[in-house]
Amino acid sequence: MVLRSGFDSAATWVWFDVGPYGSSGHAHRDKLSLMVHARGSMLLVDSGRFAYEGTDTSGLLHRQYAPNTTAHNTLTLDGCEQEALPALARAPVPASSVVLSPHADTAVGNMSLWTGLVGAATHTRAVYYQRPVAGAGAEAGAADGDGDWLAVVDVVDAGASPRRVQATWHTHPNATGLMLDPESRAASVGGVNGSTGLPTDAQICVIPALSGAMQWAAASVVRGRVQNATQTWQGWYSESYDDAWPSSTLIYDADVPAGGSSVFAWLLIPTSTRAPCSTSSIAVLSATAAAARVRVVVAGAAPVDVTVPLA
Repeated sequence: MVLRSGFDSAATWVWFDVGPYGSSGHAHRDKLSLMVHARGSMLLVDSGRFAYEGTDTSGLLHRQYAPNTTAHNTLTLDGCEQEALPALARAPVPASSVVLSPHADTAVGNMSLWTGLVGAATHTRAVYYQRPVAGAGAEAGAADGDGDWLAVVDVVDAGASPRRVQATWHTHPNATGLMLDPESRAASVGGVNGSTGLPTDAQICVIPALSGAMQWAAASVVRGRVQNATQTWQGWYSESYDDAWPSSTLIYDADVPAGGSSVFAWLLIPTSTRAPCSTSSIAVLSATAAAARVRVVVAGAAPVDVTVPLA
């Protein structure tokens, strides 16, 4: 699913993987991952392609890191990767999982296939994309003007066992100004021009909900971690075949109880200039199996309550 504000190079483009795994040997275990490109800048990225062969770092990362769920912007449960299934889709993605409107689009998907997970558990992710409002940003009424944002709701049905949940958000190696607030756990990520590889003035705020949702117990930044007997690869990016660069990855950890559903939420705000993220927020007002109601506060604007479908 591609959620976008327009077709020009400065528009917001959000890629949300809601399709099945597929039978390709090139496929990655990355269902429900998100990538964001806005203001002509790479903001939240896929980890890349790496080398398909060889024993150098890029070759090792291709086999041991790139296809993994932790190399993408989604969740893992108990440290388990998504299964490389289903190989064949028996039906299209349900039409009811996508809601389109002139001002906002929503999409939802779920993942319940995990390699090595004890018992059953499901991750459901819903994305609500609010397009720019006319008159916002430097260019009044422009499709690529500031004023758009994304509300992301993650629901974890843990099943009969408590779970350790980890969320990852990947950035480009040349992203500058990355800041992680230790209290709110909100982060700002600088943009990178996809053609030149140079930093831009753009940024994205990654803001977890502090009210009405599950709390992340810890947040950290990992860059260029090497796999060994006690840890796995993390914080790497490949722009093209046979390269590998250390890149900063935001990692959030939480424990969820057995039984019932645990709800997390995020506010993602792309902007054309750097600004503090601390004055924006998202709160979960209510949640059922069908939908979550969230309140979004973007700096300088009135609070907005929106319903995010979960089924």
